[in-house]
Amino acid sequence: MNKYIKLIEVIDGDLCSGCGACAGICPVHALDINSKVSHKPVLNEEKCIQCNLCYEVCPGKGWNPVEKANEMCIRENINMDLKYGPVVDYYLGKATDSSVHLSGASGGIGTALLLYLLDKKIVEEVVVITLEKGIPKVLFTNDPYEIKAASGSKYSPVPVMKEVLRELSNRPRKIAITVTPCQMAALENAIKLRRNISRDLIYAIGLFCGDVKDYKSVYYISKNLNIKNINECEFIGWRYGKWPGKASFRLKDGSIVGKELQKWLGLSRTFYTLNRCLMCPSRENWLADISLADNHKGYTDETVIIVRTKKGYDLLNQACTDGVINKRVMGKSSNEFCVTLTKFKSALIYIEYTRKKKLPAPTYDYEPVIYLGDLKPRTKKIFLFKHKMFMFFRNKKVYNILSKSAPVMEKVGVFTNGFPSTIPGISYFSKIKKFIKNNKNR
Repeated sequence: MNKYIKLIEVIDGDLCSGCGACAGICPVHALDINSKVSHKPVLNEEKCIQCNLCYEVCPGKGWNPVEKANEMCIRENINMDLKYGPVVDYYLGKATDSSVHLSGASGGIGTALLLYLLDKKIVEEVVVITLEKGIPKVLFTNDPYEIKAASGSKYSPVPVMKEVLRELSNRPRKIAITVTPCQMAALENAIKLRRNISRDLIYAIGLFCGDVKDYKSVYYISKNLNIKNINECEFIGWRYGKWPGKASFRLKDGSIVGKELQKWLGLSRTFYTLNRCLMCPSRENWLADISLADNHKGYTDETVIIVRTKKGYDLLNQACTDGVINKRVMGKSSNEFCVTLTKFKSALIYIEYTRKKKLPAPTYDYEPVIYLGDLKPRTKKIFLFKHKMFMFFRNKKVYNILSKSAPVMEKVGVFTNGFPSTIPGISYFSKIKKFIKNNKNR
């Protein structure tokens, strides 16, 4: 039996996240990904030698984050937090260079650390993602200007592991890279499969992931900004400008227009988030050296920083001592507000529901009793109803009707993504309940 059939099951089952690891690890380059067409790989059957590496490296089928995190904790001699994985310490921070700070998604910590690693010659190159007509492109560089120009969040699929695995196989060298959780999982899988790729050569700066969106989402965001021809403007970023930023386009006359975060996020997540992302509980990048996220408690332009390895701890402290970043300790209780577990829990529920429907679903080693044990039955029903709403609006017939009107799509998206808080009156009711609770004993 053709061993590639196993990977086909991932692709046809809509479990591919577009990380590119399958194409990157293939020894004969039988797989490739054309991001302008799709995030999914295409096979050249004449080249395929049926080695099965493509399937073994793939994180789309699922993986074991708890097992891998425990191995990491033993190796690093650090603590394992059941909610947040390997943890050395929690911080809030931002880049001291105002241009780096303002161009980042939050505090600019990721870009600042990449620049610092190059400046101190700790790594030879860094891997960044640029945008070319709205399509992400992978770039190996040691040019500070290119690194700064590539700063900011990218919410589209990026086959970064295709380039990283091919490059490191051809010429092993020290690099730094910012990665999503699935990309990090693919990298860890590849290191075990390929002896010529060493984790010691890589500084992995992990990003908390809030879903990856299909490339078509950019088109519908532009339609809601009354842009008549998307080919006559430049998409300059998902979160351009003052935090939290806007999905922004530069028009022919040089002016910039943008769509507010919550509006484009609602549209994109409801209609264009990859199916695999809806079933991803592993969003906190447990296996990176440092994990970065937005500050959702104070809503400030600082980055939430979770240090996960000794290498990451040393890097952060060196950068702070040398004045590249500012950081302050953040307590674990504060971190729980900044880094919510909502999507983590909802994904586990979606996986369970999908399996019951006998549809393809990824496998993880999270123990439901530990992570869902405190979840109220009512909350579980809300999560499940929301998932069914997503699936209803993604139905081909329903989507074709709604897609005739970009404004309608945006309204439907904002309502669905924000459900149940978008139900009229529910936010006021919640505030009244909170007021009564806080004052009942006075």
